[in-house]
Amino acid sequence: MNRKIKIGISIIIIIIPFIFIYKIIPTIKEKESTNNQNTHTINNWDKEKVTIKINNISEDKKEAIIIIEDKNDIPVTWDMSFAIQKLSEANVWYKLKAPARTEFLNKVASPNELGITKIEINWYNIYGELSKGTYRIVKNNGFISLYSEPFEI
Repeated sequence: MNRKIKIGISIIIIIIPFIFIYKIIPTIKEKESTNNQNTHTINNWDKEKVTIKINNISEDKKEAIIIIEDKNDIPVTWDMSFAIQKLSEANVWYKLKAPARTEFLNKVASPNELGITKIEINWYNIYGELSKGTYRIVKNNGFISLYSEPFEI
């Protein structure tokens, strides 16, 4: 093999580890630092300080207003999505099947200065008419799931 080629290959073999050390490792450390900051923020958010309740169910039993109260120092914003669970005869909650993604997922509800978020939900438009039974509303923000008190239809 030509001497120039050998020298070129040797230089490349020596340079690649330095590029890795000076360029790639700091990037990995930055990502780890960012993840640790996010975890720190999540860890300071206490799910025990968050409650959900149903404020008002319409007379036709097709919609309700839910109130999420977040007493953390920095309350979170909630999207408009929700799920409904029904209590089975075996006394087990199961999630009702809903159609795939709907338009409300792009909308958010922000808490007021007291950490209270009001969200009007219409389950009829998503699930149709609910049969007679005991239900509850489920909200999830990616960190926790909140369950409303049960209500009857």
